[in-house]
Amino acid sequence: MIQAVLYDAEGHDRELELDDGLPALDDHQLLWIDLTGRDEAEIARLGKLLALKPGSLTDMISGGRAFVLANYGDYVHFDVAASTATSPRAARPSRRVRSAWTC
Repeated sequence: MIQAVLYDAEGHDRELELDDGLPALDDHQLLWIDLTGRDEAEIARLGKLLALKPGSLTDMISGGRAFVLANYGDYVHFDVAASTATSPRAARPSRRVRSAWTC
């Protein structure tokens, strides 16, 4: 699942749909994109939309590490995986994966 929020220093924060492309950003704005899960179609869509570096795409697809923090110059990518129990008696907790970028 992809969620995008445009944060604005003047208090005009809002959620965005990225279907129409990226918004123009002012100096006082930050575009936050949250990707939950590792759906390859969504990763490919974000890769194209944001012109992500190959290393960033590889980190998103492969996972494997509990935490990724990488500065790619134009953007910062971090990936956090957290285990959450699906029920009190769950034999194996589910894994929730989030990737986010700041532009």
